[in-house]
Amino acid sequence: MLREDIRPGLRLVGYRHKATIAFYVVGDIVMIIRIFHRGRNVDFGDEPRDLA
Repeated sequence: MLREDIRPGLRLVGYRHKATIAFYVVGDIVMIIRIFHRGRNVDFGDEPRDLA
Protein backbone atom coordinates (compact mmCIF):
# COMPACT_ATOMS: atom_id res chain seq x y z
CA MET A 1 0.00 0.00 0.00
CA LEU A 2 1.43 3.37 -1.02
CA ARG A 3 1.43 5.88 1.89
CA GLU A 4 2.35 9.24 0.38
CA ASP A 5 0.60 10.96 3.33
CA ILE A 6 3.35 9.75 5.70
CA ARG A 7 6.43 10.00 3.47
CA PRO A 8 6.84 10.43 -0.31
CA GLY A 9 7.27 6.98 -1.91
CA LEU A 10 6.60 5.08 1.34
CA ARG A 11 5.03 1.65 0.93
CA LEU A 12 3.65 -0.67 3.59
CA VAL A 13 3.18 -4.40 3.22
CA GLY A 14 1.85 -6.91 5.73
CA TYR A 15 3.77 -10.09 6.46
CA ARG A 16 1.93 -13.18 7.74
CA HIS A 17 -0.49 -11.05 9.81
CA LYS A 18 2.33 -10.55 12.32
CA ALA A 19 4.28 -7.57 10.99
CA THR A 20 4.12 -4.57 8.71
CA ILE A 21 7.20 -3.66 6.69
CA ALA A 22 7.71 0.00 5.78
CA PHE A 23 9.94 0.58 2.76
CA TYR A 24 10.59 2.66 -0.33
CA VAL A 25 12.21 1.89 -3.67
CA VAL A 26 15.13 3.81 -5.20
CA GLY A 27 15.88 2.56 -8.70
CA ASP A 28 16.40 -1.18 -8.25
CA ILE A 29 17.14 -0.97 -4.50
CA VAL A 30 14.54 -1.57 -1.77
CA MET A 31 15.23 0.50 1.36
CA ILE A 32 13.55 -0.99 4.45
CA ILE A 33 12.86 1.77 6.95
CA ARG A 34 11.23 -0.16 9.76
CA ILE A 35 9.41 -3.37 10.64
CA PHE A 36 6.38 -2.93 12.90
CA HIS A 37 5.32 -5.88 15.06
CA ARG A 38 1.59 -6.69 15.08
CA GLY A 39 -0.78 -3.71 14.83
CA ARG A 40 1.67 -1.05 16.00
CA ASN A 41 0.96 2.47 14.77
CA VAL A 42 3.11 3.66 11.88
CA ASP A 43 5.00 6.63 13.35
CA PHE A 44 8.34 7.92 12.11
CA GLY A 45 8.63 10.74 14.63
CA ASP A 46 11.72 9.22 16.27
CA GLU A 47 13.59 8.52 13.00
CA PRO A 48 16.56 10.61 11.90
CA ARG A 49 15.47 13.32 9.44
CA ASP A 50 17.13 11.64 6.43
CA LEU A 51 15.01 8.47 6.87
CA ALA A 52 11.69 9.98 7.85
